[in-house]
Amino acid sequence: RERVGGGGGGGEVAHAQARRLAKRSVGSWRFGSWRRAEPLRPSLSSRCCQVMAYQQHQYRQQQQQQQQQHNGLQDQGFLWAVFQRVDRDRSGVISENELQQALSNGTWTPFNPKTVKSLIGMFDRNNRGGVDFNEFLGLWKYINDWQNIFRNYDRDNSGFIDKNELKQALTSFGYRLSDQFYGILVSKFDRQGRGQIAFDDFIQCCIVLQRLTDVFRRYDTDQDGWIQVSYEQYLTMVFNIV
Repeated sequence: RERVGGGGGGGEVAHAQARRLAKRSVGSWRFGSWRRAEPLRPSLSSRCCQVMAYQQHQYRQQQQQQQQQHNGLQDQGFLWAVFQRVDRDRSGVISENELQQALSNGTWTPFNPKTVKSLIGMFDRNNRGGVDFNEFLGLWKYINDWQNIFRNYDRDNSGFIDKNELKQALTSFGYRLSDQFYGILVSKFDRQGRGQIAFDDFIQCCIVLQRLTDVFRRYDTDQDGWIQVSYEQYLTMVFNIV
């Protein structure tokens, strides 16, 4: 009977060679089907490297946390020294007068008494007319945050911002007001008659605007930017702010 593939067993030899070649590949062919190669498993040295990297990451995090705690203790120690210098009567509470004498607006003029009163009112949780050390920590941060904002717009480091700079600052806060109204704000909060606003007056301006906005929103129930109030309601709104 005639063999397919030639005589002398050539077909069988060719078939055997094909099987051997298939076994040399990464994945092996089995009768035309592909068997995927087994995934590489990490060696012991690779796992050790992973453990070491994780431990180093944990160590760095612990170091950062310890440094932050250390810095926080240093800041608190510094602020405690400031608090003691300001608290001249050693009552444990900083009054409005003591705070006004301690604060500086960068123009060698006394801090706005209205601003000081507003600040005390915001952080005096026990209505004592002053702030203790824990309340002073929050007040100090609040003033520093406003100072950083003010410096961003006081481009010439004069200690004052003009109408255009005030507009840029309030626009960044989300206010959309007319140029005429910005002129009114400057004339209202410019205590020195320079056509500009100092740092302490800038804080007061922002506090008053925020209070007015909060009151307006309570009446603007449909949030269309319009409210209808009686004369007595209007007076109540104003007297709650001034």
